[in-house]
Amino acid sequence: MVLLILVILGVAAFSFYKGYILVGFVCLLGFSRKYGWPALIFTSVYLFYKGDFIVGALPIALIIWNIYGLVLMSRKGKDTGWTALVHESYKYCRKGDYWKSIELAEKALELNPRASEAWRLIGNAYEFLGDEREESGNSDEAVNFHKKATEAWNKAKEINPEIMIPGYHE
Repeated sequence: MVLLILVILGVAAFSFYKGYILVGFVCLLGFSRKYGWPALIFTSVYLFYKGDFIVGALPIALIIWNIYGLVLMSRKGKDTGWTALVHESYKYCRKGDYWKSIELAEKALELNPRASEAWRLIGNAYEFLGDEREESGNSDEAVNFHKKATEAWNKAKEINPEIMIPGYHE
């Protein structure tokens, strides 16, 4: 915002100084939501026409900077990378949907095989599945799930030895 104010006021002041009174006032319309970009483009074109290339480039640079910012803002919250998948995996694990958690963590690992957090979440999900099987009396399946949990946690520890894994057993 400060950059916007400085560029518009600076270019307007330059225009007034050079005697381009109308262009200076048009440049001040750069603060307007409705006429901002057209006013800045007009100002740039006029300054280029008069040979003031450096000052004329400033409004165009400001427009490009704003478009870049809008593109970044439109992407915000729409992360589809491995970190978003790990986050979703965590949410499903917390809800008790362990198979969905494992599926999402495995997708994250396809994008980043060194995502230790994804391995940790897979281990957690298998541990919880093993606990459920143990409670239901299916000890063979429980042992198998606990083994898979340990394998996943070992991979997480191999990638990141500092990762915290409550209840970790080698």
